[in-house]
Amino acid sequence: MDELYSCLHRPVPSAAGVPVVDLDSQLQVCLDLVSDGSLALDSTELAQLLRQIRARLRQDRIEQESRRQSLQYTLLQEDLQRQDRPENRLSGDAQAMAMLLSDTMKGWKFKLQREAFDRAFYLESNPDVAMAGADPRRHFIASGAAEGRAPVDLVGRYPQCYSDEHLPAANLSALLERRKPVHCRTILQGIRNAALSSAGEQNLAVSVIMPTWNRAHSIRRAVASALLQSIPPRQVIVIDDGSTDGTADLLRYHFTQPIETGQLLLLEGGHEGVSAARNTGLAAASGDAIAYLDSDNEWMQDHLLYALCGLAAGDGYDIAYTAMHRHELDGGWSDTVFEPFDPVRLRQQNYIDLNCLIHRRALYDQLGGFDTGLTRLVDWELILKFCADRPARGVPVATVDYFVSGEGLGNISKTEDLAPNLARIAARHNLDISGK
Repeated sequence: MDELYSCLHRPVPSAAGVPVVDLDSQLQVCLDLVSDGSLALDSTELAQLLRQIRARLRQDRIEQESRRQSLQYTLLQEDLQRQDRPENRLSGDAQAMAMLLSDTMKGWKFKLQREAFDRAFYLESNPDVAMAGADPRRHFIASGAAEGRAPVDLVGRYPQCYSDEHLPAANLSALLERRKPVHCRTILQGIRNAALSSAGEQNLAVSVIMPTWNRAHSIRRAVASALLQSIPPRQVIVIDDGSTDGTADLLRYHFTQPIETGQLLLLEGGHEGVSAARNTGLAAASGDAIAYLDSDNEWMQDHLLYALCGLAAGDGYDIAYTAMHRHELDGGWSDTVFEPFDPVRLRQQNYIDLNCLIHRRALYDQLGGFDTGLTRLVDWELILKFCADRPARGVPVATVDYFVSGEGLGNISKTEDLAPNLARIAARHNLDISGK
């Protein structure tokens, strides 16, 4: 029976001989073991096996649901943010005013029309009109206004009519000052280029800390998202905290080259808990800056890029954090989590997730790492310690996909008791938790 259970939770060879965590392949191996007659199962053992299969089905469903929900929410956010951009179609009162303008333009002289209509802007913002070779003014009068096309660059001509929350940031500094987060893929290329320049000037080597325990079904995506950053980290340190599902073997097979070059460092040990695992990674880190990623979450390609911009903002910060898209897979909902830095609020409740955090290594050298006496809220305790006498820089750019599921992922927030951990943090940092 132990061999059957192992087959359901460890990588098995696919038809091509590649180790995979794939339920179909795992069930085939189990079937082969049962079919050859060497294993006879009684009803109790069969029930146990069925429970194990049910658990694996949950994991597979969570894997698929996380991809679907993340993509769906990303597309929704991109669409909503593009609606705020000036080149998009007008609606409501703005569209009605454009239609009124188009009706009155029919009787205007050409010189007057030029004041209310920008031919070059119209063609640039409506490439379909340009490709068709249509006269832009006639197109606007005939159908463009009814379709919600703007006659001129309204934002450029009348910027006082628009608040910051309705516009894409004009430059990198303006982006960092926003209070409402934006999705990193909707940021204009000119601002992204400025971010790349800022990160290049800092020239900070980044070490990524990733603890894992029995996450063979999700860790490949997490590791790949860390290695494939637009600003590549110096090293990704995976600390296998006593996994029994073949996590380390899977990583050695699929990430052979990064392991050989030292960009991926795999540390294996007994099961001592997430705080001890992260401290092991911190002790091995060689980077100037430290970032964190859990083995069931993912970074978007520009996460380190904008996180590093947070460290460089103003006169320079020791700590920065980005926004995240949180996906509650059991409930089927997603939201975006971000708050500008507020030390008073931080002492009331944590709003900075560890997966979004980056800090200079000197802070760890000076103040130490994670409290191994905690099984939950470990990120809050670390952030409280690091921010006790210095602010963190919030970067209002969503760069992290954070997945939550009690059944499929077993997140600590779903499985560990809150009260004793909260009491320990309150005593250490003199917090008032009477209202919690």
